[in-house]
Amino acid sequence: MSFSRVVILLCVVAVVLASKHKSKHQQMKASRHEMRGAKKALESLSYTKEEQIYSIDGYKEEPEESINDVTDKCNTLPCPPGETCYIDRDGAPYCDCVEFCIEEDGDPFIQVCSTGNVTYRSQCELYRLRCVNPREMDAEHLDYFGPCKIMEQCNPADLATFPQRMRTWFLEVMKELSGLTEEQGGLDEEEREFEKLAEAETKPWRRPLHWKFFNMDIAPNDFHLSESELMPMRAQLLPMEPCTDAFIASCDTNDDDLISIVEWGTCMGLNEEEILY
Repeated sequence: MSFSRVVILLCVVAVVLASKHKSKHQQMKASRHEMRGAKKALESLSYTKEEQIYSIDGYKEEPEESINDVTDKCNTLPCPPGETCYIDRDGAPYCDCVEFCIEEDGDPFIQVCSTGNVTYRSQCELYRLRCVNPREMDAEHLDYFGPCKIMEQCNPADLATFPQRMRTWFLEVMKELSGLTEEQGGLDEEEREFEKLAEAETKPWRRPLHWKFFNMDIAPNDFHLSESELMPMRAQLLPMEPCTDAFIASCDTNDDDLISIVEWGTCMGLNEEEILY
């Protein structure tokens, strides 16, 4: 299978993203245009409170002081997907369904496919509808980014070469991000040092593997990846990599539904003594 199947606007950073959306898996030599596309897809995961708080009847400009007051109070109240923070009459923050999602027209990868094989305009819209119609939408979850499609079958040859493609992807993404400032979504100072050390190693992809793992290992930060922590990476890979689920399952050698740092490293081709933890 050619590397072109991996070049999609995808993860990474997991999701530094799952937190600061740096998670973008790519193929060898991804162009800056593809990097921007990946970033767009990741940015659709979390709209700012100011964007989501717009009324469905239309945005009415608020005084700057009022907006800042809402932002400050809402910073202490994280809301689940599909909800955003509002301020009640007493000035207390609370979570409720997003009334309106800010969409980008013309970008098919802002769309998402649900586990019910339904295409939604964005991940924001999927979770907004889950919030508004909890009973009807209870079984609908994010499956992958992009419109729904007929998925190819995973064949043994593709599964066997999956780790190599992922190693190449993580390495190239890290190199690309090292050329961007932190404000542009690039690496922070500590990550840049990590990337420099990787260049001098006989396995230059070893440190990028750890970098990606630690970017996903955030809730909680416990050297294990849960299904929810893996979800952003999986959702971005699946449309182009039908072996994604089979590969993740093969890494979980003790069947505890978690991928430890040791399982991750050995699954990607490292010896246990080469794994940093």
